[in-house]
Amino acid sequence: MRKSGLTFAVETPNEFGQAVLNKRAERSKVLDILLQAKKRGWKLAKFYFMIGLPGTDLSSTAEEIITYISEMEKQVKINLNVNIGTYIPKPHTPFQWVKQISEEEALNTFRIIKDAFRKNRFVKVSYHDTFISMLEGVISRGDERVGDLIETAYRRGAVLDAWDEHLNRDIWREAVTDVFGDVSDLLRERDAEEQLPWDCIDVGVTKKFLYREYRKDLEGKLTDICAHPCDHACGACRSGLKPVTGSTHASAVADAVKRHRQKYAHYYQAGEQKVFTVLVKFTKLGKAVYLSHINMMKVFERALRRSGIPVRYSQGYNPKPKIDFAHPLSLGTASEAEYLVFQTSMGEEELNSRIRDLSEALPEGIDCLGVYGVKTAGKFSLMAQYGGAEYELQTDDPEEIRILAEQHSHVSIIEETGSSVRIRIIVREGLPDIYKIAGDKYGFMKKYHPKRTETLSKKQIPMDQASFLA
Repeated sequence: MRKSGLTFAVETPNEFGQAVLNKRAERSKVLDILLQAKKRGWKLAKFYFMIGLPGTDLSSTAEEIITYISEMEKQVKINLNVNIGTYIPKPHTPFQWVKQISEEEALNTFRIIKDAFRKNRFVKVSYHDTFISMLEGVISRGDERVGDLIETAYRRGAVLDAWDEHLNRDIWREAVTDVFGDVSDLLRERDAEEQLPWDCIDVGVTKKFLYREYRKDLEGKLTDICAHPCDHACGACRSGLKPVTGSTHASAVADAVKRHRQKYAHYYQAGEQKVFTVLVKFTKLGKAVYLSHINMMKVFERALRRSGIPVRYSQGYNPKPKIDFAHPLSLGTASEAEYLVFQTSMGEEELNSRIRDLSEALPEGIDCLGVYGVKTAGKFSLMAQYGGAEYELQTDDPEEIRILAEQHSHVSIIEETGSSVRIRIIVREGLPDIYKIAGDKYGFMKKYHPKRTETLSKKQIPMDQASFLA
C-alpha cells in the first residue's frame, strides 16, 4: 500500500483557541490517529500551526506548541515536520477586526520554537517568511493605496516575486514606506463601528453577521455548518439562493464518467492494444506565453479529453497521462515550434477524424501546426531527440546586439531596420543556455522579447520519421 501524506492542520494546541476558530482538533484523537498510522507503516507526519490567532496569548503560544509536539513525538516515536505561519486576518471574515502581529513578534516566537527542537533529529521545524506575511497583510487589509503600492514596487523593479530568488525585500519595504508610511496602522485592531476599506464590496454576507460571529467566536461558541432551512441569517441566502447540502449534479457526473469508461474501455486496457505514438507540433503565442509548463500539461490533458482522444496512462499508484514535451519553454517566452508526443490505443483512422476537435479544444495562442504518427520500434523519447533550438530576439539597441553576435559564434543578425534589430540564435546541446548569454533571465526576456522559431533534433528531426495525420 502506498503511504500518502499524513497532515494535521491543528492551527493551535490551545483548546479554547480551537473553539474560537470553530475548528476542533482534539489532542487524544490526533494521538490515536498517529499511533494507528505508525502501526500501518507511516514514518512521517506533518503539523501546521499559526501564531497570532484570536483567542490565544502570544506570550504562551511558543511553549504550548513545543509541549504539544514534544508529547506527540515521545508517545508515537515518529518523524514530525512542523510548519508555522503568521495569522493574517482577512477581509469579509469574522476576524477582519483583529490585529495582525508584527514581524518582530512573529520572528521571536518562531525562533523560540525552532531552537527548542534544534537537537531533536525527529522533529523538523520551518516557518513562513515574516516579511511575506506582513506584505500579505498590507495588501489584504489596505485601502485604495494598495494599487499605488503594487505599481510603485513594479516600476522600481519588483517582478516575479512569487519566486524567492526574484523577491527584492528592499524594493517592497521602500515602496510600503513611501505609500503608507507606518504599516502598523494597517495591521492594527479595528473598531466595531469603523468604516473598513472593503465595506464597499458586497459578498452577500453582511457586516452585522460577521461581527456577531466575531463576538460569539471570542466566547468559544461553535457555529454549525449551513443547512436548509438555515437560521444563521447571514445575508447570503437571498434571491432564491439556499445552502447546498448534496450536489444535484453528482449522479449526472457519475453517469457521464461511466458512459465514457464504457465507450473507451478497450483503449485503456494495457497490453491488449497496439500503442500508437503521436507527435504534435504547436505554437505558444499571445496570452498563452504566460502559461507555465505545468499549466501547459493540464491544457493538453484537458484538450485531449474533450476531443475524445484517450491517452495512455502510466502504471502505479498515481497514474499520469503519458505526454512528453521537448524542452519546455520558460514563462513569458513565445514559440512558433513546440513539440509533444503522447501515446494512444486509438487507431490511426479514428484518430485522424478527431484532430480538428483537438485544435478547437485548445485556448487562444496555442494552435496545432501538425499532428503526426511516429513510426518507431519500441519506446520513443522526444527529449532524447532534442538537440537544440533556434531563437529570434528583437531589441532597440543595435550596438549591444552586434557585440552579442561577435561574442558568440552561434548568434547571427538576420535583419536590421533603423534602430530595431532582429537576430537569430542557434542554441544547441552543449552551448550556453539562452538565458545565460545575456545575464539575468527576466531582464533578458524583458529586453530582447525572445521567441523560439524552431526546435532542432540531435540526430534526425522527429517529423522525418513520422507520417502526417491531419
